[in-house]
Amino acid sequence: MPAFKVLSSKSIGSDIVWVEDVIDKEKKCWDKDKLGQAVSEIEMQAITSIPLTLFEREDRLVWHHTSTGVYSVKSGYRVAMQGLSQSRSSQPSSSFVPHKNLAVWFGCNVQWMGEQGPPHSVIKWTSQAVEDLQEKELIRYLSRVVVIAWYIWKSRNEFVFNSDPINPEKTVRRIIEALKESREARVPQMIHMDNPAGVDNSQWRAPNQGRFKFNCDVAVMKNGQEAACAAVVRNWNGKLIDGHVISATVSSSLQGELLAIRLACGMASSMGLTEVEIESDNQLAIKLSASELVPPWEVEAVVQDIRFMKQSGGISFKWVKREANGLAHVVASKSLRRLLPRNWVANPPSFVASILLNDCISPL
Repeated sequence: MPAFKVLSSKSIGSDIVWVEDVIDKEKKCWDKDKLGQAVSEIEMQAITSIPLTLFEREDRLVWHHTSTGVYSVKSGYRVAMQGLSQSRSSQPSSSFVPHKNLAVWFGCNVQWMGEQGPPHSVIKWTSQAVEDLQEKELIRYLSRVVVIAWYIWKSRNEFVFNSDPINPEKTVRRIIEALKESREARVPQMIHMDNPAGVDNSQWRAPNQGRFKFNCDVAVMKNGQEAACAAVVRNWNGKLIDGHVISATVSSSLQGELLAIRLACGMASSMGLTEVEIESDNQLAIKLSASELVPPWEVEAVVQDIRFMKQSGGISFKWVKREANGLAHVVASKSLRRLLPRNWVANPPSFVASILLNDCISPL
């Protein structure tokens, strides 16, 4: 939603105060009935597409200008440039800087252009300072300005919301450390998934004796929101043991793929299975599940749940091609179109039985 805000007016007498007031704590899902009485249909779709964690954890601030939600100098520079461009066209009123924040600016060696008059406006100050800089110098200077402004903002929030006293020296130390980390940052290495070289992953293969294999997939309506997330489990003989499908409102197919993987992890736990292989035909979903890479903030709650459940051990993740994930794919697709019988596990319909037969008689 625009500005990430609910625009519907709060009704008189509403008992909704916190986000948790519109969450069904037992089912760990959004309370659509309560939401429907408080917000518009579009807003309810947007809210219910936010995945909820299955396990309690602390909230955290997210920098939504990057996919990971983690602030970077590059993203800060880009946002600052957009804001600077808009300010030049609309000429908004000046944004005044408190005296303690000025101490931070000077402490970080971003000098005030004294001949331009008092430093009342940071936008005016920086725009005048960069007029004669070359491209590389400009990027370096503005990157520094954005980092400083970000930490001043954090300091201001800590004062307003936590009553923490403003300490310019502490803020300067944090800024210097952040600038140092940005210089030393390295691109993370690619995570190797459980796909041995030379092994064909275009055909479903039974797990080793005593192990179980889950296949996961999602089917999403053309409107891009309503989805069916499926997880099916078979044993080392290829026999269908169980399967579940959940309906979900999603904001992306990746979110749906991860919800299906989380469903498989939950099934493995509830069934008491300790030797489990989980497969999906979405490489990014498997990579995020198997690694400690920082996930996109939009799916972080689901990824953290998966990583928490895999800590119990015995779970491995593997990417396979769509052909090897056929059962989960057809179950999700049929469920989305309301064509999946209720007893499809105990009495497999023809479209399920044919895949089971083909997977078992194909060369292994």
